[in-house]
Amino acid sequence: MFKSFIAWLDFYVSREDPASVLKSLVGLMAFAGLLGTIFGNQAIRVGAFVVVIVFVVSVILVLLTDRRRTTQQLGLYRKLLTRYTDFVRDNSSDPLVSVESWDQTVYLRPNGDVREVLVIKAVALRERVYFVRMTAGSRWEQPERYRRNVEVAARGLTVNGSSGTRWNVTTTWTSSQKMTAVLHLHEPVKQGEEIHFEVVRVWPGKCRPLMRDQEAEEFIFRSTNLLVMRRVNYTIVLPEGFEAIHEPIGQQHPDVNLAVLSHQDKEGRRVFAWSADLVPADTAVGIRVELSKPTP
Repeated sequence: MFKSFIAWLDFYVSREDPASVLKSLVGLMAFAGLLGTIFGNQAIRVGAFVVVIVFVVSVILVLLTDRRRTTQQLGLYRKLLTRYTDFVRDNSSDPLVSVESWDQTVYLRPNGDVREVLVIKAVALRERVYFVRMTAGSRWEQPERYRRNVEVAARGLTVNGSSGTRWNVTTTWTSSQKMTAVLHLHEPVKQGEEIHFEVVRVWPGKCRPLMRDQEAEEFIFRSTNLLVMRRVNYTIVLPEGFEAIHEPIGQQHPDVNLAVLSHQDKEGRRVFAWSADLVPADTAVGIRVELSKPTP
């Protein structure tokens, strides 16, 4: 019976917000006080309160233990899924997709938080493509409190750019700096078919060294042998009131046609934009940015 109650309480806690759970606990306390009032005995009232408090604390400890075990299992499943998708991807000489265009915009906040919007158009190169695997990283070793709050959302786009429903996304941290995201398509894409999708990453503290510690930050793209890359457009938007200097990365490669532009948008924010054609595999291409004056 106690196990059944614990299962119900776990279900209740997972569905309700903290305010509702707190109201329920207050209700239990009030019930204990009511018992003491009815019987008119202070000892009964105190005893009822003690019983309720001990019971609630015991239940919370059981739920926390179970929640910790569930979190550990979820982390294991994510790592296994990443391993298997890596196996599917790597055990073939053919790339999964050919990226016709990769448009990435990075919005920075004064505290170093980042919001990234990627719009990608690709063509399936294998007989069936069930997922898209993406990696991303920060330039510093982020603590767990930052990493657990990173959010990744992906959805398909129609020909006219309208958003579709969300895809399932599985994320795994292979280190304190690198994250792998597996985007699970609703339906497999056949060879030769085009896929158009959007990825939004909300990443707390990703550019903290740039914005808070005055360190240079690299905004680069690196392709692999399993990803054919036709065109990359990359935009960095600084917060209002910030200025920076920049220098190109990878421009010396003979196959890279790197163009870097800088301007202010209509909101007065400094914008750096670079683009490159036919990014070679295992070659970093992009720009290095450093704030040119102290933060406001």
